[in-house]
Amino acid sequence: MLFARYTRAQQGNFIYGNVLLKNGESVRGIIRFSQKQVFWTDVVFAKKNTQSVVGYLDAQQRKSLEDHSDGKIDWAFLNLWRDKMPEKDVEGICRYGDIASIHITGARDFQLYLKNGYKMRASFPADMDMDAAYVEVFTSASRKILWKDISRFNFQSTPPVPWNRKPLYGTVYTNTGAFKGFISWGQSKFLVSQTLYGKNRNTMSGIKFADISRIDRQGSGAMIRFRSGKQVFLTENPDVNTSNPGIAITNIDGRVIVSWPAFKYVEFEELPNDDLNYRSFRDVARIYATVASREKLLYKGNCTFDLDEEWNFELLEGVQNGITYQLPFGSLQSVSPLDAESSRVMLKDGGTLTLRGRDDVDATNWGLFIWLKNSQRKYLPWKEISTIKFR
Repeated sequence: MLFARYTRAQQGNFIYGNVLLKNGESVRGIIRFSQKQVFWTDVVFAKKNTQSVVGYLDAQQRKSLEDHSDGKIDWAFLNLWRDKMPEKDVEGICRYGDIASIHITGARDFQLYLKNGYKMRASFPADMDMDAAYVEVFTSASRKILWKDISRFNFQSTPPVPWNRKPLYGTVYTNTGAFKGFISWGQSKFLVSQTLYGKNRNTMSGIKFADISRIDRQGSGAMIRFRSGKQVFLTENPDVNTSNPGIAITNIDGRVIVSWPAFKYVEFEELPNDDLNYRSFRDVARIYATVASREKLLYKGNCTFDLDEEWNFELLEGVQNGITYQLPFGSLQSVSPLDAESSRVMLKDGGTLTLRGRDDVDATNWGLFIWLKNSQRKYLPWKEISTIKFR
C-alpha cells in the first residue's frame, strides 16, 4: 500500500493562522484558500520568481537550455535581474505545513517565508482572476476575505477552536495501488458533513459523507454503500461520474490526485490516533545527491534540481496511470531518466513509480547543478544524467 503512513488529528490537521488585512484588521482561525487548500498537507500552486543558478550557465549551456524551452527564456531580462526566474509553468512549490508566513507584495505576487528562514518569491498565473480569489476563515463562524484585501498570513499550530468539523479520511484504491490519508472528493469536498450528490432513478439525491462507508466506481456512475449496509447507485453528477475532477489524497509523504478512470473504490475510516499537525513538518535540509552521468562519472553534493528546487520539502511532480503525484524530495530515494518522456522514481519506503507528463521527469527538465567541494560546481543537462540518488 502506498501512502500508508498514519495521520491523526481533529482540528490540528487544518491550516490555521492570523490573516492581516491592509486596513490593519486581523482575523485568526482555520483558513481555507479559494484554490481549495485547507490541510497542512495541501500544496501551494504558483510560479516561482526566485532563481539564481541559471546565471552560472555559460553561453553554450544557455543555448542548449533554450532549444528545449520553447523560447520562453528572456536572457536580457535575466541579466537585468539576476535573481529573477525565467518563465516556467505553475507548479506545486511546497506544502502549507512548510510555511511560516506569506507576504502579499502585489496583485498576484507574494513572498513565502519558509520555516527554515528561506524566502521564496512567487506569483499566480496571468489567467487567474485575482478579483475573485479569496480565503475563508473559520472560528465560531465563517468569514470570506478577498485576496486583494490581505497583507499577510502568519501560520501557527492549530489550537482548539469552536469549529468542530471532521475531515474526510480513508483509503482510496486504484489500479496502481492504495492511498491512505485526508481526502478531498472532487478536490473540493473535504468534510464528513458535506454532501455527495447524484441521480437515482431520475431523482436527485444528496447523501452526507458521514453516512457513507464506501464508494465504488461502477459503469456510468458509482455504487454508494451506507454505514447501515444499504446500497444505492448514483449517476449524472460530477461527484459520481467522469466529470469528477479527481480525488486528492494527502498525508505527510505527499499528495496524489486520482482521476476518475483510475479510481476503483474508497473506504472511509475514522481518524487514527497519531497527530499530523503544523509541527509535523520539519527536518528541513538542502537536497543532497550522488549523481551518475551517462559517461559513468559520479558527482556528490548539494543539488539544485531542474535549476529551481533545492530544499527537501520542495516537490517533484509526475503522472502515472491517471494518477498525479506531488512528492517532497525528502521522500525520494532516486530518480533515473528513462527516455525523453519519463523517469523511474524510487521512494524511500520502497515504492517504484514511472512518472511522466511534467518537466520534473521528462526531457524539458533544465538539469542539475551539483555544488561540489572547494566551491566548485558542475552543471549536468538532463540528457546527460543516468541516476540521481538522494541522501
